[in-house]
Amino acid sequence: MPRRRCQPPHQTYWRTRPSGKPPHPRVGVATRPQVGSGAAVADRLIVRLFLWFAPPTSGHYPPPPVSPRKDSAMPLPRSASTPVPATWSLAGHVASAGEGGVRLDLDHPSAGLVTPTADRLLGIEFGVEGPPVDHWRRGPDITAVWESGDERALRATGLWRHLPVAGDGVTAWELIASASTARLHADSTLAVVCDLHADGLLSAAWEGARPAAFIPGHDPRRGIILVRRRGAPSVLVMIHPSDHQAVTLTHLDHRARIDCWLFPTGVEKGVLLRSRVLAALGPAEGDLRWSGDLAREFAASPPDLAT
Repeated sequence: MPRRRCQPPHQTYWRTRPSGKPPHPRVGVATRPQVGSGAAVADRLIVRLFLWFAPPTSGHYPPPPVSPRKDSAMPLPRSASTPVPATWSLAGHVASAGEGGVRLDLDHPSAGLVTPTADRLLGIEFGVEGPPVDHWRRGPDITAVWESGDERALRATGLWRHLPVAGDGVTAWELIASASTARLHADSTLAVVCDLHADGLLSAAWEGARPAAFIPGHDPRRGIILVRRRGAPSVLVMIHPSDHQAVTLTHLDHRARIDCWLFPTGVEKGVLLRSRVLAALGPAEGDLRWSGDLAREFAASPPDLAT
């Protein structure tokens, strides 16, 4: 009698009628399910589940996914040498920041940041002096919005930000100025103004993203100004190299006025113009070193598109 080949356990089924009676006298004979039947579908499902959970026959087990630590989002501890941005305090339209006594009166935007030594840094001039139509404080930033109220329908925004600088004794501030209009085209020229005590002046031009060597005097094509004073910190003023238009300077009776001219080509409706200007105070000793380092860092910094 020929031996019957045994079917694997997961491929052995008993074919019966719906009534439960066997289809032929040979009751209990193992048969293979037909293609398309429910038993065949169950057969394929069992095989796939077996292959899915079966361990690999060669190689190594894949490494389990590494779940992030619950404390991975926690901020790193701040070291003593890490600079901390100054925090603004706002009383009406007058803001003050830091222990240096820097003061900002939003009703007089052309004055900008006023230091205890009567230096005025990063003021905005566009033909309007008066209270802003809106202003707010957010972290290390103070933002204010003014409207020209004339045929230009110009809307100017100034954001003053304290920049943490790693250099010893260096304090830096950034002004992000922007302009827009409700007219089809309008004159958007504005100036970022610095008025301060000065005994000597050096200037440098941008060579790509690096400042060239400082030389005495000034030329409107040079976007970096270094002001030196006797017995007082040196002051660095510069426009971001991607935004440089022109810088004019007046030096008279130990007083210097620096005007950084922005957006001279005008602005169209639906367009927002934005530019950045930096002012920094640092020790007179080694001012060429820290001013060059700060200029390179400022040139490499990305624009703040959320402003």
